[in-house]
Amino acid sequence: MIANVLKSVVFVFLCSLLITGCVANAETEVTQRIRQALTQGNHRLLASQFTNKVTIKVNNETFQYSKTQATFVMRSFFRANPAIRFEYLHQGIMKSGRPYTLGIYRTPSQTYSLALLLVPYNKDFLIEKMVFSEINGKGISSK
Repeated sequence: MIANVLKSVVFVFLCSLLITGCVANAETEVTQRIRQALTQGNHRLLASQFTNKVTIKVNNETFQYSKTQATFVMRSFFRANPAIRFEYLHQGIMKSGRPYTLGIYRTPSQTYSLALLLVPYNKDFLIEKMVFSEINGKGISSK
């Protein structure tokens, strides 16, 4: 009887490790694509990671857009704020089980903190919400 319970516990533990590993790998691929899109100012690549409805907040203005509208919003944002660099500071999972990332988006004139809320979609993750908050008005020069 104890052996059966132990086998069940080991089985559940191994399954949870397998699932966690798959989620972490998919999230890593998504965050790499997002980093590439942000660094290159590639609005089309970034939009490929959006849900059908995405919330974009820049400083204190928050709007919900369709995926198509959000593509144009990000094109305008990238033109006005070309990236010098983007770096992740933290990636985690909320208590609700939804992954998020925090990073810094640097332009020649401004530096933004960027929070991304991701949602699972098939075997991937998509961006449901992006929050850009200006840190200062000085920006960082490229090195």
